[in-house]
Amino acid sequence: MIMQMFVSRKMTSVVVAIVAITLSGCGAIGTMIKKRNLDVQTKMSETVFMEPVKPSDKVIYLSVRNTSDKKLKIKALIASKLKESGYTITKNPDLAHFMLQANVLKLGKSDLRSAQ
Repeated sequence: MIMQMFVSRKMTSVVVAIVAITLSGCGAIGTMIKKRNLDVQTKMSETVFMEPVKPSDKVIYLSVRNTSDKKLKIKALIASKLKESGYTITKNPDLAHFMLQANVLKLGKSDLRSAQ
């Protein structure tokens, strides 16, 4: 009889622990179900296409601004990629055959719990 009570209490404790663990996961599952169609993507105001030109016309004026709250060194990265493609970057817009102007408005990771 005492052994049966001990087993019964132990079984009750195990069941309570399993129910507690299951219920604690419901919040995460609920959030996952609510946000299942969440679409996080990079948005651009315009796509940039550079027309093919002769090498002597591959001169570009580059202006990149960052009005987000994050510190970025994106201008150097863009300039590097342009130089790898054979472009010469100028600080004088009158000498440029192309102009590339960009502004970073917002930057950051999205949290599924807070993204609405």
